[in-house]
Amino acid sequence: RRVFGDLKRNPNDLYRRWRHLDPNGSFWEKILREDFKSPGVEFPRSKSSGSPHDGLLERDVRFYLPSDLLEKVDTMSMAHSLEVRVPWLDPVLFEVVAHFPSTLKINGGITKWLLRKSAEKRAGWLPQSVLRAKKQGFAIPIHRWISNELAGLFHEGPLDRNSRVAPLMDLVSLRRYYEAHRAGHIRLGHALWAVLVLDIWLRQNGLEPS
Repeated sequence: RRVFGDLKRNPNDLYRRWRHLDPNGSFWEKILREDFKSPGVEFPRSKSSGSPHDGLLERDVRFYLPSDLLEKVDTMSMAHSLEVRVPWLDPVLFEVVAHFPSTLKINGGITKWLLRKSAEKRAGWLPQSVLRAKKQGFAIPIHRWISNELAGLFHEGPLDRNSRVAPLMDLVSLRRYYEAHRAGHIRLGHALWAVLVLDIWLRQNGLEPS
């Protein structure tokens, strides 16, 4: 049902939803106060002139990759004195592959299609368990943390009446969403995490939005 519902969304809204920026499509609209709902603040549109799939990938390259995945790799590798390379992001290789048709990237629901097919032709290069494995990211149990381990911190921070995010957000709506998340009615872990981080950042830097 979620997939068919998403088919009705424009690519920009769809990307926001699937990257957990606005999971239910109305979270930020409901909790932000009117003064902070600027029509000029919008997730940048894709510059791609290709297929919708190419547009989503282009957004990943511009935002998700440098601001999330590569940031995590860089931070953790430096913390452990490791030198990490990303050969698939070689500029020449990337430029060539970027112009490939979408069917060579995702085909029949199979991601990294061309890469998997290339590996299959080299017998013994990679085991079938790897070739057929599902895509994995840097997932952490954020939904559980927000509901359990970080519940006290959330109540003492964003949900407190003296919360630093109170000037920005409607705390009644925020609490309603938080309780719905804890009850398992909706998954808002990433969005609620963003609210918690903002509140902590404001406190640590002695800032009070107005």
